[in-house]
Amino acid sequence: MLSNQELLKLLLPEFLVEHFDILKAETHDAELHLYFEEKSSIPHEFKERQLESKGFLPEIMIDDYPLRGKIVKLHVKRRRWTDKSSGEILQRDWQLVAKGTRMTKDLAGFLKKLADTKALPLKVIAEFFGIKGKTFQRQYKNKLSEYHSWEQKRHAEDWIIYPENLSSSLSLDEVALSDGELYTVLTSKTTRGRKGSIVAIIKGTRSDFVITHLLKISRKLRMKVNEITLDMAGSMKCIAQRCFPGATQVIDRFHVQKLATEALQEIRIRHRWDAIEMENTVTQGLGEEKTQVQKYLKTVIHANSF
Repeated sequence: MLSNQELLKLLLPEFLVEHFDILKAETHDAELHLYFEEKSSIPHEFKERQLESKGFLPEIMIDDYPLRGKIVKLHVKRRRWTDKSSGEILQRDWQLVAKGTRMTKDLAGFLKKLADTKALPLKVIAEFFGIKGKTFQRQYKNKLSEYHSWEQKRHAEDWIIYPENLSSSLSLDEVALSDGELYTVLTSKTTRGRKGSIVAIIKGTRSDFVITHLLKISRKLRMKVNEITLDMAGSMKCIAQRCFPGATQVIDRFHVQKLATEALQEIRIRHRWDAIEMENTVTQGLGEEKTQVQKYLKTVIHANSF
């Protein structure tokens, strides 16, 4: 059977349970406020020093996982320790809060995973867990997403490449992300649109520019590609042939279907005009019989319109 402390570790951050005392708990509407105060035991990292407690640092409030449908707010007071010999002010190594946020590391990591893998607005994700939407948007952009330390940030506007996502079956196509802004996108078909699908996104459709950046992927990896699906554009064929010489080129069936549908539509329109001209020719010079002939020809035209 679990002890009370072991049970608390399943509900609250383990760091808090081990090094802090719970003073009280209060509920305010849909919020649960838990108050913690650091124990008077000397921190392990300072066990070789002569320390004494000199009061507390200002209280901080941290967001944690909701409990029983209530938003959880942790009020934490940390001790201020003083080295008796040097007078240096010290404090316990703080491992609870995610950098750049006011959330526990566990909650911040969980929300980051949702933001990275789910097609949901950051505001929706945050507010579902009782976090202010705009606050989480700022925290995700500045810290959690690790965007500012992203190794491809410098050239991401023009090209990004993920060689590790390369597979034996690829798809090459152009995508318009906004009006007049075309990008060449290379994706892996084995992941079926899930995480790890993007192999490369390169600005524009100029074959020489795209080829230059795709050749940054090692030849050993590129030679493992057995099949590449593309449209019938000459530039795409050139890119596929130059970068993946060992791959079989397969024309995208949707482009083939589109061409077939357009050709069929042209034939249908031509026959429709032929029927209209025949109606005009046949009804010329007719009197009372003209109405009956027109009704018959309209029936024929309607039948050939589908």
